[in-house]
Amino acid sequence: MFDLFDRGGDQPGVWLTGEDGTGKGLAARVLHERSRRDGPFVTLDASDRDGSPTLDAALKQAAGGTLYVRFIDALSRDDQSRLQRYLE
Repeated sequence: MFDLFDRGGDQPGVWLTGEDGTGKGLAARVLHERSRRDGPFVTLDASDRDGSPTLDAALKQAAGGTLYVRFIDALSRDDQSRLQRYLE
């Protein structure tokens, strides 16, 4: 499993899926810590409209690091499209 984390941490993007409470956030953090990224680990909780930064702000904060998006389906269609273009 740790070999997977070592290899995955250097990928430009990793998609983690699973039920609530299965450790996706922990896996994302381990991937970040085992990567060669110098930037921060930033979490964007798309279901939290008040306390979470906007997509644009989160992308800027995570520059050079890792952006972990929780509840990506709660992003607006425009933000989902923008995120997809950013990742391409």
